[in-house]
Amino acid sequence: MCIFPGYRGISLALFCVLLFAHGLSPDAFSAQDTPQGTSKGGASKSGVSGSDAQNVKRPEVKGNETAPPKAEPKVSQAELIRKEIELKRREERLQALKADVDRRIDKYEKLLSQIEEALNKVKDADVERMKKLVKAYEAMEPEEASAQLTELDEDLAVTILLKMNSRKAGAALGLIEPQKAAALSKKMSKTVNNFPGN
Repeated sequence: MCIFPGYRGISLALFCVLLFAHGLSPDAFSAQDTPQGTSKGGASKSGVSGSDAQNVKRPEVKGNETAPPKAEPKVSQAELIRKEIELKRREERLQALKADVDRRIDKYEKLLSQIEEALNKVKDADVERMKKLVKAYEAMEPEEASAQLTELDEDLAVTILLKMNSRKAGAALGLIEPQKAAALSKKMSKTVNNFPGN
C-alpha cells in the first residue's frame, strides 16, 4: 500500500479503506448516485422500463386549477306555470285598461263633437242676428241710424257699418259727429285691411 503525503493522501487512503470495508466496488458506489428505482443501465428495480415509467400517470395537482363553472339552477315546472299564470293576469288587466281608455276617448270625442256643434249653432245664430241688425239699421233714416251708431260700442258700430249697404252706411256716417266718425273710419280701414285677400 502506498503512502500519500499530506492530508489529501490520508483522505484518499481512508476512502479506499471504506470502499473495501463495505465490499463495494467503485461502480456499485456510483450506482447509488442514480435515481432510486433505476439501475446503471436505466432499468427500474421494480421491473418497469424507462419508457413505461414515463407513461405512468401521475396524480394531478388541483391547487392551481380553477373550479368548473356552476350550472344555472333549473326552473321547476311549477314555477314556470306560476309565471305563465301571472303573465296572463297582467295581460288581462292591460286589456281591460285599454278598453276603458278607448271607451273614455269615444266619450270625449262625442262630447267635443257636441260642443263644436253647439258653438257652430251659436255662431250661426250670431250671424243671423247680425244680419237682422244690419237690415234694421239699413231700414232707418240716416239721422236715426247715425244717432244709434254713436251710442253703440265702436267695434259693434264698425261691424254694422261694414255690413250695411255702402250708400246707406256713408249717409249715416256723414251725420255722425266728425271726431267719432273719424275714429270709426279709422277702425273700419284697419278691419278691411285685415280681411283675407287684402
